[in-house]
Amino acid sequence: MNSFDNLLLTDDLLRGIYGYGFETMSSIQQEILNPQQQQTQPSQQQPSNSSMIVQGRSGEGKTIGLIIKVLKTVDFQKDDDDNGVELQGLILVPNEYLGKQITKAMIYLGEYIRNATISDNVNENPRILITTPSIVIEKKINVSKLKILACDEMNVMLQIGSPTRRCIKRILQQIPNETEIICVGSSKLPPECYIHDQHLKHSRIIQQDSELGRNISESFVYCPKLEQKLATLKERVNTTFPSNVIFCNNSKNKEKLEEILTQSDILPSITITPMDRLFPYFDTVVGIHDDWYGIDMHSCEFIVHFDVICDAALSRIRTGRSGRFGRVGKGLYLPSTLDELDFVCELLLGSAKCKYQRIMMKNLHYSDIMIHCDN
Repeated sequence: MNSFDNLLLTDDLLRGIYGYGFETMSSIQQEILNPQQQQTQPSQQQPSNSSMIVQGRSGEGKTIGLIIKVLKTVDFQKDDDDNGVELQGLILVPNEYLGKQITKAMIYLGEYIRNATISDNVNENPRILITTPSIVIEKKINVSKLKILACDEMNVMLQIGSPTRRCIKRILQQIPNETEIICVGSSKLPPECYIHDQHLKHSRIIQQDSELGRNISESFVYCPKLEQKLATLKERVNTTFPSNVIFCNNSKNKEKLEEILTQSDILPSITITPMDRLFPYFDTVVGIHDDWYGIDMHSCEFIVHFDVICDAALSRIRTGRSGRFGRVGKGLYLPSTLDELDFVCELLLGSAKCKYQRIMMKNLHYSDIMIHCDN
């Protein structure tokens, strides 16, 4: 049952899937695209029970599964009335950059589908729109004919108290009861994020047992000084890797590191790739976290947490940008403070207290020692 041929897909969509390079479905894609999942007929008062909340490991193809699900659901051959093309599919993303990446992938997969109007531009009046929740509200986009609503990176989008969550709740109030809803993410969604929503509280829940696949390994090097981080980069970043991503926590740090790397011989044979030229292959790029939600980077093997973000889910999203589609991936953390060291030890080793930490705190002579940990 792992072949796309076993799904109820049109020949045109299958051509796009195989032309994109996919041969078989991952386990999480099978769950998303399972044609045997029965849907109940909604009443006029109650929404459909066809909503789905999917947590899957990074690199398992959740976003591609979501894209295929939307392409499968939308009727591109439907005759439209005098009011123009009806919006049938809406994919909500946390930022416009991810929207552009999903749009490109979706256009590739839907290349052979006739009348497949797909866009991240509201003004193009597409059948499938990829955009942020805030733009849907600001532009007063008509979602009254929506057949499917998809939400990528649900952990960010549906987080309690977030502006995107408030926008999504307003969108859910406007969609038809029979609209299919699918939310995907790499971390488990806390029940309080959906049990109080009429459209989501009866969702089918799909969860995998971990956030990273077995093909991805993680390690860390404690580097209290910037010079130590740069020396570790020079040592660890293998110039034979097809693609490398170096994460910083903010734009200021990113620009500073890019300047250092371009004006030094730390990575002499590597070119820093501009963000707008990443898809689908690139060399090495320095980025901040918000740029990387859900992007499938086919050739990326090595992720460097140059700045450590002390959040387990977000850290695993970063590392999960490597090892796509079962390829080998590696994540390297470079903590520079004792708090960051505690966090990384808990994340990777299951213990919040590094055995060397208390020695370093008591003896200033060891305060700048480097600690290596390779799994």
